[in-house]
Amino acid sequence: MNFQLKIDDDEPLQRRPLRPPPDFQSRGFRLRLMTLFAALVLVLILMQEAGKPERWEWMGFDRAAPQGDARQSDVVNEDSVSAVAATEQKEPLPTAWKLITDNTAVGHVGDSEAWGDAWRLVNEAKLSVLTEAVKVQRIQLMSQPKSYRRRWVKLQGWVRSARFVDRPIAALGQSAAGYQGRVGHYEFWIRPEETNAGPYCVYSLSLPAGFPEVGEVYQALNEKVEVVACFFKNRSYVSADSKPSVCPLLLAASFTRLGSRDLADQNENPAPPWVPGVPAMIGMAIAFTVLAAGLAWLAKRTTQSPRYQYGNQMTEQIHEGLDQLIDDPSVITEREKVLQLQGTIDEDDVPDRSEDACD
Repeated sequence: MNFQLKIDDDEPLQRRPLRPPPDFQSRGFRLRLMTLFAALVLVLILMQEAGKPERWEWMGFDRAAPQGDARQSDVVNEDSVSAVAATEQKEPLPTAWKLITDNTAVGHVGDSEAWGDAWRLVNEAKLSVLTEAVKVQRIQLMSQPKSYRRRWVKLQGWVRSARFVDRPIAALGQSAAGYQGRVGHYEFWIRPEETNAGPYCVYSLSLPAGFPEVGEVYQALNEKVEVVACFFKNRSYVSADSKPSVCPLLLAASFTRLGSRDLADQNENPAPPWVPGVPAMIGMAIAFTVLAAGLAWLAKRTTQSPRYQYGNQMTEQIHEGLDQLIDDPSVITEREKVLQLQGTIDEDDVPDRSEDACD
């Protein structure tokens, strides 16, 4: 057996500090691992949420407004500020309205007392209240439901479907004496004028003049309307694609019909929500990739044990030990062991390998 060892004594070996291997059962390692996993889950959630138009709408990028609409946007912002200020100046909400829970279905147990009071407000609404209603957008009601609760607001949009719902007269805050019309209310699903992120749900006691007749089964419509209604809460519902969603719920006595168009032309010149362009999406993809690579590098860096390098003294001891093994006659090759077992050679016949090693 020939050992060829090359030892360079001219350049001493650089000794690196020896650190113990990481303790995988320690609290610090488990905390670091949980942090990395939480960061990965956060990146995945951000990537999923970035594809939803309502998230960009919430950040103020609901649509790309032209230059001429800057003044109109300022008016809407002023109306929003005035609405919040008016809410703070008025008397606090009644106790029944404080029990309302947003993001729940219609008929929630905690909404029963406020439900009758809401219809009473609708029946007793005066013209002055309707004219002083503040124009709002869907994102304002979705993000600030407590600020607009029990307040009169004005909105515009397109009625896409409607039906008539039978309700007892008492449930509508009215009495049988003097009541005229069908016993119940109309349910309208309105696409907002400013966004496609989601609808309004409006309950109305009557229809305006010239509006198509509505039956008890959902009917597809495309009527542009303006509604002055009392905001009740953000209700939950199941959308057409069988997914749970949330939208504002408002109660109105009636509304104003602004116009209609054929269903074949409903997609003509729509006002789509603002979505990020190709450069922005590429930048986001690169940023997420870099972040994921950084997390992977950090995880590898913190869990990798450094390789230990021996110093000069230890290296010399290793080489001396190898030389002693070369000169030791008891160290034989596997082939020589097999021959000894077969009895074909004796221990004295084992060749001297020291000369071969020197060669």
